[in-house]
Amino acid sequence: MMYTLRFGHPRVSLLLLSTFAVAGCPDPTATTEPATAGDDTVGSDSTTDEPTPGTDGLASNTADTPTSTSAPSTSAPVDSSSGTSEDSTSTTATASTASGSTTSASTSTGDSTTGDSTTGEASTTGEESTTGEEGTTGGIVIDVEETHCSLQDGMPNFGFWLGMKAVVAADLDGDGDDDIAVRAGPTGVAPFSGIVVLGNLGGGEYAQPETYKGASSSSGTSYSDWSLVAADFDGDDRPELAVANGMDNSIVVFPNLGDGSFGEPTFYWGPAWPESLAVGDFDGDAVLDLAVLGWDHNVTVLYNQGDATFVAGAPALTGTNVGISYSFAVADFDGDGRSDVAVTSKIESTLVVMRNLGGDQFDTTTIPTAAEPTVVIAGEFGGDDRPDLAVADGDGDGVGVLLNQGDGTFGPEVRWSLGSPTDPQILSAADLDDDGLQDLVVGQNRRVRTLYNQGGGQFLLDGSYYGGTGLNSLATLDIDGDGRRDILASNRDERSLQPLLQQQDGSFERLPTTFPLGLGLFGLPHFAIADLDADGDADIAVTGDEQHTLLNQGAGQFELASSNELGGKRPQVGDVDGDGRPDLVLCSDKTKSVRVLRNLGDGSFAGAAYPVPVGTYCQLFALANLDGDAALDVIVDADNSVVVLRNKGDGTFAPAVQSVNYKARDWSIVDLNGDGRRDLVTVEYVNEDMAVTLARNIGGGKFIKEALFTPDETLSSLVVFDLEDDGDPDVVAGGENVAHVLRNDGAGNLELQDTLGVGLPPSALMTADLDGDGRLDVVAAASRQAYGVLLNLGEGELAPVKRYPANGFGLGSPLPPRFTTADVDGDGALDVAFGGTALGYALNKGDAKFGSSATYTTPDMHQFAAQDLDGDAKADFVYTTERGVHVVLSTCR
Repeated sequence: MMYTLRFGHPRVSLLLLSTFAVAGCPDPTATTEPATAGDDTVGSDSTTDEPTPGTDGLASNTADTPTSTSAPSTSAPVDSSSGTSEDSTSTTATASTASGSTTSASTSTGDSTTGDSTTGEASTTGEESTTGEEGTTGGIVIDVEETHCSLQDGMPNFGFWLGMKAVVAADLDGDGDDDIAVRAGPTGVAPFSGIVVLGNLGGGEYAQPETYKGASSSSGTSYSDWSLVAADFDGDDRPELAVANGMDNSIVVFPNLGDGSFGEPTFYWGPAWPESLAVGDFDGDAVLDLAVLGWDHNVTVLYNQGDATFVAGAPALTGTNVGISYSFAVADFDGDGRSDVAVTSKIESTLVVMRNLGGDQFDTTTIPTAAEPTVVIAGEFGGDDRPDLAVADGDGDGVGVLLNQGDGTFGPEVRWSLGSPTDPQILSAADLDDDGLQDLVVGQNRRVRTLYNQGGGQFLLDGSYYGGTGLNSLATLDIDGDGRRDILASNRDERSLQPLLQQQDGSFERLPTTFPLGLGLFGLPHFAIADLDADGDADIAVTGDEQHTLLNQGAGQFELASSNELGGKRPQVGDVDGDGRPDLVLCSDKTKSVRVLRNLGDGSFAGAAYPVPVGTYCQLFALANLDGDAALDVIVDADNSVVVLRNKGDGTFAPAVQSVNYKARDWSIVDLNGDGRRDLVTVEYVNEDMAVTLARNIGGGKFIKEALFTPDETLSSLVVFDLEDDGDPDVVAGGENVAHVLRNDGAGNLELQDTLGVGLPPSALMTADLDGDGRLDVVAAASRQAYGVLLNLGEGELAPVKRYPANGFGLGSPLPPRFTTADVDGDGALDVAFGGTALGYALNKGDAKFGSSATYTTPDMHQFAAQDLDGDAKADFVYTTERGVHVVLSTCR
């Protein structure tokens, strides 16, 4: 598939998606069709975290997932949030019958919150491990079985972090047009480091971005991936790409295969914490070498052997205190055929010029500058074909030029003040006006300024400002094919490339649409999965400060199709306006509003906001048909109470009405008595004791609450499903080492029927048909060490628990806090999938006995869901971290 970015036209589109190749296999058989207005419940059926007032704690919600094999599901994933308690989330997949009971397969997802979510990197080795083949009612045993599915490393789709010096323009494929290469640093799949290449097709069109991983060695994770250079190191007239990796002290060279694509990288060990790279011929052999500026202020040359392999020379500048060195420049200053070096010394307010004497020997001269230089570049500014120097003082407001005197020495600095705003941090030299003289492009306080060379090293400052916030690197090239040199700026805040197109009068025009390298989401993004454009594929709706739609192009490839400024969290999917298309409903505790985004039919949305009371935390948030009118209403928590926004029938909503007091850890919305109105069953605190409570729906958005059962121990979670096969939904509540079964008498009255020993404290419960007998079984996930399976024997009886070790997933001692069921190996049996610091699964052999498992290491997840995204009938994975949204496509052997 070819993705195209067209510059210079009113409609600018860019698709940047590098799909995860991962692993482990399959598609949940428990999936959901996009909800319609006639459905009883859409979105989250439960929540577990009780927010602390004054915090922005994020709790869990999940979606109903009735069994379906024909259509993509609408799946609301599992959330993880900051906190200190271990809570759980359960969701009941509810295909409603005439009586309103829950009859279809359901799943629930565990959620344990043990602290602030982090994004520490980990290796993506896809290591396999095994879990117990046979569960036991006594001790936990492990019987090793051969793994037939595995997880392998993949790439993140969205959320690139762009480091300094991240963009270069060069003709990578030899067609005469400059292509674009971007250095993308750590993202979401542990530790992703790579290069994104966009081939120039001519006429302002760019091909599908190609992503090359491996720009960080296996021995370390690079946070300081500052520098990227392009140069022809092997003499084939096709430039290679080289990257400096800070944390693992390596230089990485990607060989150009001749067509603008790149092969497997080669790693070279450089100086301590290499910061910057530059290219030059340091030994006079007419072959380009690499120079590396390290954090220790030393310059090390990697000498090219003529075939793009390198041998490191001795460090230069050792013993010279240049203070903090952010930048260096390389050029043959004295005309002897060997490249020399200039290094900034911010502390000393000097430039250190190192004349190359050959044999790793340098003669060092210090040149004072007018301010503290942070950036230096070499360029031909005086019109005499000698390399000069330009410097910018990042803490000041000026740019200076030092002209080469012809013998490698430099004249006094001539400065130009840029005025407010200050802090020039980025410099680039290019002939912008095609007069044969190199001009200067300055990245200043997140904006772009231009200085035009008037000849003789004299410059004229253009009074215009260009660009936007978050500027961190620049490149110049003819983007739109009109023969004029344009500016490409990377934006770390929006995680995008911003084209500035040069106009006929020499001014630059910022395009209204950026070239996204990510979604620009801040904090922890949320998402939901549904077929948003009615093409039969599962798409992804991502929410945060804004809402973004990722449309599935087939085979798990996604396109960023639209964005909406109405953001929020806990996206719920359902047809709120009755037009047959899935809409989005979001909750915003920041603005105290519910955002309703109506689907326009092409996957884009138009929205409206409805205020909700102060104190709304969006922990309990769902769409449900509460009043039996076939229209989906909104239910949301607000300051220990429940608020209902009633749907008027056309997708607009009446003002919020407070319905019932509530202080729940877990909850489910279900019609217990068959009156057509959904009731609210909760696990919550009642007079400081944990209880199962029922809030009966009396219509008009009002509930009457009663306590049903108060055990001696703490309750953590519940699931609601028809255990007795009588058409009435029953309740199973998880406590300390036990599961309580509450039977529905048919009139919506719940009575304690049985208390089963589980042998572990379940932090979450879920239901799924694990043994293929058509009855829903119970899975209990503990916050420590193990999970348990209670098979449904029929007529209201659950079998004794079979326990399986959690540490068999290779994820450490605690069980991962998020879990679901999905057909991981495509055999028709639901397996158990976990998410936390890793993706993991235990394979069901078809009789609810779980064998081998595999893991895929990731940074800590925020949300997690399993869904077939590429149409191969195997569950793929979507998860979010602080660094973005990630898609993992499954494969099986």
